[in-house]
Amino acid sequence: MNVLNSRIKNFPITFFSVVMGLAGLTIALYKAYYLQWLSKYPYVASLILMSAVFVYVIVIYGIKLIYYFEEIKKEFTHRVKINFFSAIPISFLLVSIALYSIYPMLAIPLWCIGVIWQVIMTIITFEFWIKHNFEIHNINPAWFIPIVGNTLVPILGADLVSPFVNGIFLAVGLFFWIVLFTIILYRLIFHPQLAERFIPTMFIFIAPPAVAFISYMKTYNSFDFISLILLMLTYFFVVLVFFIGKSYLKIKFYISWWAYAFPLSAAAIASMVAYQTLDTAFFKSASIFILGVDLLVVFIVGIFTIMNIFNKKICVEED
Repeated sequence: MNVLNSRIKNFPITFFSVVMGLAGLTIALYKAYYLQWLSKYPYVASLILMSAVFVYVIVIYGIKLIYYFEEIKKEFTHRVKINFFSAIPISFLLVSIALYSIYPMLAIPLWCIGVIWQVIMTIITFEFWIKHNFEIHNINPAWFIPIVGNTLVPILGADLVSPFVNGIFLAVGLFFWIVLFTIILYRLIFHPQLAERFIPTMFIFIAPPAVAFISYMKTYNSFDFISLILLMLTYFFVVLVFFIGKSYLKIKFYISWWAYAFPLSAAAIASMVAYQTLDTAFFKSASIFILGVDLLVVFIVGIFTIMNIFNKKICVEED
């Protein structure tokens, strides 16, 4: 029992990145099924797995909240970990998108919870950044999560609320993506390299333009210069992270490996949206290739996660 209590006590907030990775893959598989590229079974299997992991992570973190509130308080006031608390509302948003085509009556309440929570976390995190003294080495691509997560809202919001409301979330996310990207790029070029456990977060560079492209297309249904810029930036970052791929092969396993998954899913979905609009072979090929890589990455990272759970290298007290 003491071992179990210790595992719950040290259950990290970063576990919600697992939900994000699985939800992103589920949405991408549904999109491929919708385009008649795959049967429905991969999507259904991924949907079941995503739902089970989502409920599991929510329950375990809820137990931690009840019995180990001080530990959560420490995470919430941590200069790095606070950014991952926005992975909770983002998980609600992604799960709602994944469920919407099958269970809209469940998806809509989850989306509403995610939106309200995302607004609260955006304000709280921004206030935290302003009120604390940070050094440039404190920033990493995970800082995109709290603010840029707003760009997810219009993906389902396009069917539920007015373009004006969706435009607000998209504008906030895009503006702070540009601001934070400038700071992070400065830190990466002119200061020491990221700590090993944060190297996987480099993949997060892919997500903001990819998600913004999807949201822009859902809200305004216009393949114009803005959407073209967002899509081409998505591809640029996909190529970039693959070019520096050797860096990822040298690091040991951390839960942050799940940062590989969701950005790839977002890039695959963005490619599929572009294919639906323009019906060109390039976007179809890009969609299939990135989705294939995403499936492989989720499988590998999932195996490593399970192995490390059984070897008791996860949910242990960190240095």
